[in-house]
Amino acid sequence: MKLRTVLLALCMAIPPAAWAQAACPARDAVTDAATDQPSLQASAYLARAARSTARRELDKRFTQRFLLDRIYAPCSFALLWTIQGKPTPQAIAVMQQFEMARQKGLRPGDYGWPAWSVRAAALQGPGKTPLATRLAQFDLGLTSALLRFLCDLSTGRVDPRTLKVGLDVRPQVESMASYIPARIAGSSDVAAAIQQVEPSSERYLRIEAELDRYLALAATGNIALPPFRKTIRAGDALEWLPQLATRLKKVGDLPSDFDAGPPPFLYQGSLVNAVMSFQQRHGLEPDGAIGPATYQQLLVPLNQRAMQLALTLERWRWVPRPFTEPPIVVNIPEFILRAYDQRRQVVLRMPVIVGRAYRKRRRTPIFEGKISSVILRPYWNVPLDIQQNEIAPKLAKNLDYLEKNSFEVLDARGTILNAAPASLLPGIRNGSLKVRQVPGPENSLGLIKFVFPNSYSVYMHGTPEQVLFGKSRRDFSHGCIRVEDPVSLAVWVLRQQPDWPRDRIEAATAGEETITIPLQSPIPVLILYGTALVEEDGKVHFFQDIYGYDLTLERALDRISAERAARRSF
Repeated sequence: MKLRTVLLALCMAIPPAAWAQAACPARDAVTDAATDQPSLQASAYLARAARSTARRELDKRFTQRFLLDRIYAPCSFALLWTIQGKPTPQAIAVMQQFEMARQKGLRPGDYGWPAWSVRAAALQGPGKTPLATRLAQFDLGLTSALLRFLCDLSTGRVDPRTLKVGLDVRPQVESMASYIPARIAGSSDVAAAIQQVEPSSERYLRIEAELDRYLALAATGNIALPPFRKTIRAGDALEWLPQLATRLKKVGDLPSDFDAGPPPFLYQGSLVNAVMSFQQRHGLEPDGAIGPATYQQLLVPLNQRAMQLALTLERWRWVPRPFTEPPIVVNIPEFILRAYDQRRQVVLRMPVIVGRAYRKRRRTPIFEGKISSVILRPYWNVPLDIQQNEIAPKLAKNLDYLEKNSFEVLDARGTILNAAPASLLPGIRNGSLKVRQVPGPENSLGLIKFVFPNSYSVYMHGTPEQVLFGKSRRDFSHGCIRVEDPVSLAVWVLRQQPDWPRDRIEAATAGEETITIPLQSPIPVLILYGTALVEEDGKVHFFQDIYGYDLTLERALDRISAERAARRSF
């Protein structure tokens, strides 16, 4: 039964004028003892608890003493969530937010749902525990659950650093604690007040709205499809066409008025177009053929899609905010870079190549940085592990390898060595010598490098291997990010430096000199990981979990929920 139904009778029993006194900021004094003696006694209970030396942990981020000191003490320990022994409208609205936590990608059980309706009802009538104690425990428990809820919505449940993610966002527990009595306990619109602590970007809000839709879709069940036998192409007979049509209608790729007609069924026309739309939204080659990869995506349960959206919301809560400059965002499993203007509109979009999935050391890291300079015609200083594990073996097989690929060998002082390749090989293997590739069209970094200092030695750059951008899955690099159109990205990055227009950038890359251009205003770069995304046109896209990070995050959330259940006091 919904919380609203369970508690509606409790609300109706209290005079409207009394609600105005419920929130601490609106109360001149504690309710008169003659009319609300249990509440006064409950306040006294909280005051005694504040004087106690006990510091019982309610969450890893705060204790009961913290709540009493930061929230209740300034209010003279007045109750926030009940009046005349009944929950306030604000309390009921808060509990309804817990009930609907899944719509925000959270778990209702983390906030004590569904026990709150029972606890609220238990405030009425006789009980073994004195009413004043029940009121105090109810109030403190709801405050504790709400503080946890606000922190989760604001900065996420998982500390990204525990997952080796280079984003440092920490729960603003003190500011969230102050927010409860100041903005929520007396609010006329609790849902709106709570929404204020969430990320405000359109990207986040679109994902949140789509999660709500997919939760509703998942509740209606999945469409069963027969086992895969062969690739289906346009014009082929397709016995299970009605099931396919129903599946594609459900997720919005096929118009709802599509009629499969009577058998025999042919795979053609608008159904082929719908499959192409489905493929495009799932990171597949949109060829219209239903092969093994497309079929596997059709089989993915809708509740799993909802989970992808929820995990992406969690990751967006890790993103620092706000930005002083328009950021560049790279979404690793999507293989796409976007640049945003001051209005948060996409002004540049291009394919990228990221680090290989099958080798952990080559995966592109998740972190934030700032582009500090652009280098035209860069050298490639080969990292030691690539030098030892890739360059040295190739040189051992072919002594002309260095010359054919424009590599130079330098000693510890930076002097270029012109010795025979065979004599250089031992130093290349043991790392006493360094290898670099000279600038030019065949340089592995292409003709432009974008530098944003970080501990991972990762940067963005061009590449001579343009053919790889035609692949639907693009994890081919050693960890750095290759961009398809480095000139357009350089023009955007240098847009506030008018002495570097496109024609000058292109001329410089065709020249002979290596040029480093410092940025007058460094530009934020976010390297993120989200297997779900909602475009500006409202279309939802899903991507393969190439690094397995969704599973890692889901397991981390399971552990957190288990820990919370073990220490729950509400």
